[in-house]
Amino acid sequence: MSSMRRRCGLLAAGLILAAAAGDPVAAQAGTDGSVLLRTVPATAGVRIAVGSATVVTGNDGTASLQVGNLNGVAQQVHVAGQQVGPSTTVTLSKIQTAPHTAPHQSSVSVGLNVISSVRLRISPGKTGYSPSFVRAVRLHSTTGQVIKVDPQKTGQLSLLSLRTALQHGVLTPQRVTWSVDRISAGPGVALTAATAHFDPASSSTWDVALQTMNGTVEIATVPATPGVVFLLEGASITTGSDGTAQAPIGDLNSVDRRLTLDTPTAGPLTVSVLRVTKRKPGAIGHRRLLVALSTHRSVSLRFTDLSGQTVAAQRINSVRLQGHGHSVIVAGVQVRTPVSLLAGVATQVNAVWQPRKITYAVSSVVLDGSDAVFAGKQRFDPMSSTWVIKLSVFDITVTAHDALFGNRIASHAVVTRPNGTRYPVLIGTGAPTVMDSMVRGFYDLSIDRAALGSRSTMLVSRDDVLDVHVITTLDVIVIAIVGLALTLAAVLSGRYIGRRRSRSHVSRGAR
Repeated sequence: MSSMRRRCGLLAAGLILAAAAGDPVAAQAGTDGSVLLRTVPATAGVRIAVGSATVVTGNDGTASLQVGNLNGVAQQVHVAGQQVGPSTTVTLSKIQTAPHTAPHQSSVSVGLNVISSVRLRISPGKTGYSPSFVRAVRLHSTTGQVIKVDPQKTGQLSLLSLRTALQHGVLTPQRVTWSVDRISAGPGVALTAATAHFDPASSSTWDVALQTMNGTVEIATVPATPGVVFLLEGASITTGSDGTAQAPIGDLNSVDRRLTLDTPTAGPLTVSVLRVTKRKPGAIGHRRLLVALSTHRSVSLRFTDLSGQTVAAQRINSVRLQGHGHSVIVAGVQVRTPVSLLAGVATQVNAVWQPRKITYAVSSVVLDGSDAVFAGKQRFDPMSSTWVIKLSVFDITVTAHDALFGNRIASHAVVTRPNGTRYPVLIGTGAPTVMDSMVRGFYDLSIDRAALGSRSTMLVSRDDVLDVHVITTLDVIVIAIVGLALTLAAVLSGRYIGRRRSRSHVSRGAR
């Protein structure tokens, strides 16, 4: 019997080795090939290194080179030199690989930040003031970058002109424009810029014409939001930490109709204007504006079990959030990317604009087809950039034993979830198999090695240990042999008893 068990074990080991040898997902050795590099934005003369090899992009911003190992090649790409031409430098922004279209060939998109050298040239315009009156110029980009320059000391600037953004999964070049946020002049002199936006990618000289101020505008936002950039008369006005801003303007007439958003980005928020209203002015030559806003913020969702262990977002089918009187459903790939949520909004109560803060409750999280939260128990503030959602999931430790001999057995098994979907697991003879992050409900476990009793039903409602006893093929053979031996023994015993009785009858008749 022990020799038979040994032969069965050797046969199982041989089958496992054969399956591993034929597995197409075996460890892949590194292969050599060519790497096609594409800069975004397309930039000529960029020195790009892949490992220790370096190549320079051509006029179309592309280049290619041979490498000895294509595995993980994107992690070896970096910019070998920032200087590209006499007035342009670049820095690495993002790396993206494209799907393979040919054997031994990898395509890599290299996202760049392009910085251009720009000469700041200030002219008096129609003001009659010399540029020497200007003590400081504050510049503001559409990306939110602010630079303060003393034109009497600095005439040459390095400005971000192009950047790379990931839009719909594709690296896309974006132009970065700049505007004059504020001009500080000598005592008693109020000046601004007559020019609007400037594009460093299209010109190497920024001509700023001065313009006089004839008044002051004060802006208050509801909800109070810092970093909101408004555009008025070609000048950018940015709210401070209290959500207000003040700036001199040349024309005080109809400022409420002329005030617009310069960019929807305000730090981590995206803003939109609901309404601009005029308030009672504080003094002559002074205008006060109240801007009612709607603000959104990108929030990343992270999932853990009740003990704080991470649950992979790939297993989440959908998340339903309840807030501001409506539901937000995040499903599919959106679960793994930041989602834009309403963070605050201005509402009018008795003709007065007031801020309304939004909070969200987690209504449901569908994990592997089943709900894994208690609705409304977890609430979040959208001003937090990351939400950690706790899921009611549990770990089940599984072992399998031979019902006849009591030995631990190794076997492939299939788990059927409450929603009917199935997935394979491997039960080994070493450490017990742990099926982690299982949502509550009834599961079926089917073990391949079992000849009888292969299917077990388990209720998952807490962390638990499951020990399955099954009858294997070897058990059936042993039982059959024992049964046959008992049957044969019974037959032989019957015959023996019959013969004894026959002899006894014969001997009695002879007497």
